Amino acid sequence: MIGSSFSTTKSNLTINGWQEISSDPDNPSDGDIQLRYGVAEKLSTGSYKRLAQSSLFKGDYPKNGTWLNAYLTNVPKGDNRVVYVYNEFFSTAVVSGNVYE
Repeated sequence: MIGSSFSTTKSNLTINGWQEISSDPDNPSDGDIQLRYGVAEKLSTGSYKRLAQSSLFKGDYPKNGTWLNAYLTNVPKGDNRVVYVYNEFFSTAVVSGNVYE
């Protein structure tokens, strides 16, 4: 789970961001990225309940290029929401982005 928690007042959200293969020599990657982006609720127990997840985003969406747009629908409105990134492959990526209603 990534970043600070937030509240949602609408059920359709967009995650806009970038993803690039990691170039860290101490944490090399095999050259492929396959990630899904989602929103979860942080529960009072400290665990998370996944609420919505995007389709699969493969490859680089460079920071200095065209960013990805992950559209999430039917996300329950409420508080204590966080963004998560789910890695579908054995790669290491660097990602960043924001959520918009």
